[in-house]
Amino acid sequence: MSIEDALTGNYAGPDEPIPGYRLIERIGRGGYGEVWKTLAPGGVSKAIKLISGDDPSRSATELRALNRVKDVRHPFLLSIERIEQRAGLLAIVTELGDKNLQQHFQACQAKGLPGIPQKELLGMLRDVADVLDHIYQEHALQHLDIKPANLLLFGRRLKVADFGLVKNIYERSTSLVHGLTPTYAAPEIFEGQPTRASDQYSLAVLYQEMLTGSLPFDGTTAARLAAQHIRETPDLGSLPAPQRPIIARALSKDPQQRFSSCTELIEELAAAARQPTSPEPASTPNGAFANDILSKSQPRTSNPPPTRPDSGGRSQNPTESVESGVTQRRTGDAARAREHDPTIVVGIGGTAAKVLQRLRLRIADRFGSVEALPAFKMLLVDIDPETLNEVNRDQSAWSELETVPTPLRSSAEYREQGHLHRRWLSRRWLFNVPRNLRTEGLRPLGSSARKVASAGPAVQRPPRVVFVTSISGGTGSGMVLDLAYAARTELRNAGFSDAAVDGILLHSTPVGAGRDKAILNAVATLRELQHYSTPGSYYPGEPLLQIPPFHGNNRTFASAQLIHLGDDLDTSGWLRAVDNAAEHAYCRVLTPWDATCEARPAAG
Repeated sequence: MSIEDALTGNYAGPDEPIPGYRLIERIGRGGYGEVWKTLAPGGVSKAIKLISGDDPSRSATELRALNRVKDVRHPFLLSIERIEQRAGLLAIVTELGDKNLQQHFQACQAKGLPGIPQKELLGMLRDVADVLDHIYQEHALQHLDIKPANLLLFGRRLKVADFGLVKNIYERSTSLVHGLTPTYAAPEIFEGQPTRASDQYSLAVLYQEMLTGSLPFDGTTAARLAAQHIRETPDLGSLPAPQRPIIARALSKDPQQRFSSCTELIEELAAAARQPTSPEPASTPNGAFANDILSKSQPRTSNPPPTRPDSGGRSQNPTESVESGVTQRRTGDAARAREHDPTIVVGIGGTAAKVLQRLRLRIADRFGSVEALPAFKMLLVDIDPETLNEVNRDQSAWSELETVPTPLRSSAEYREQGHLHRRWLSRRWLFNVPRNLRTEGLRPLGSSARKVASAGPAVQRPPRVVFVTSISGGTGSGMVLDLAYAARTELRNAGFSDAAVDGILLHSTPVGAGRDKAILNAVATLRELQHYSTPGSYYPGEPLLQIPPFHGNNRTFASAQLIHLGDDLDTSGWLRAVDNAAEHAYCRVLTPWDATCEARPAAG
């Protein structure tokens, strides 16, 4: 039998592509050649990869990769024992594994399992991660073809094999598209630009498949898979809930947002595997978040239909329906409220201050005082010292409300931290802070104040956190999203679930010149909210507040409502609308109406 027959699979008997190495059986076929079990001199079984010389570029690519990796030493890197070129043939002799990871996965499924048991899989992939980190950290190499068939089992340990695409990430001379396996390839590989985190991406895809039997992308052609890797959101629904944000981060389209190493990825997965699995809010389909909050933008009750603005743009007062359908006798309310989870209502900005004032009065009317609710707390965060002074002066209307001042700083103070601010904020804002240290309705300045503000007090029990703010003003629109992620971070750091951070977002426009500014602030906030909350996107984190990036579970709020208070409001109209918003907040936070609303379909 000729070598050509062997390479086309027409094997009919023993053959020796290298003298003394007899082919026994074909055990694999890849983009560049075939792998055979061979009996080496001394009767030792080895593996031999055969690449036909019909296409010289294939042999040349393989040899370049072998030259990069042949001097690399690692206990879990498959050892290369011999390389030989003959006319029309390149042969590479290596160790022979017991089987590959794909075959082990299939054996587990044959036993009725969805995939390889989690503890076993993580133990195996620690070895793989160690190899991948080693070849990058010591040699600036990426394997670029990590897939189950290229991971070989020796006993219960894995070794990384098949180095045909190994590449130094600082070389830009060779196309990588030919020969790659699109199911596992990182987005940047399709553009021929591997990074330090390209193998990590492949390892994340492989982990989901080997654990659950499903892939994050369901494409069946190379073109479709390439498009999905580059643009679409991975489907991580088959993974345990605690592991979804971890895999989502490793599958980030931006390589810089992935983990610092493959080992870090595996250790994060192992830590998540030790956590009890608890129900999480259902994810929102890609691109649907804006519609979600708009559909929930008005108060809802268990009996009357959802309240909507009237034809004049003014919010209808929901008090009657709430009082008749929800509010019970004061003693009954108090007993029921004590059964609620601890709740912190965080107001941001001047509009929120008025809402919280009226919320406090409603609580006093219906419960006797806020003190009747031992697990309830209100905080007010604001830049404007006049608002905070009013709170401190008039304790009869503002008692039980804790204030958190977040003043703007002078331009000189911001310039001292310019290297931190200028990564997201134009120098124009840092060098033109108003002398009165107020935002003047400018959203970037509200965000600047937030950058130097405390994230709020630490919690002692797992609370629900509800943010109330106007997204039309500079303070609320600039702060609310980062402070929501700050609250989620504090909850995580305290060992609690961060799944109960909600938002009540208000919008209105005043009479006069501030109308356009209010609209721009609201649109910018909602677009940023949609961007951060869309599956497949992420929140990048904020070093000034020590907030880490959020991947996978990146949705800002578990639940949010956008309430339009009205347009071209004068002072009296605005106060009436604020009173309605306070009634909404009361019902949202302190009545069973909330649970009922969550069970109702969103209004069309």
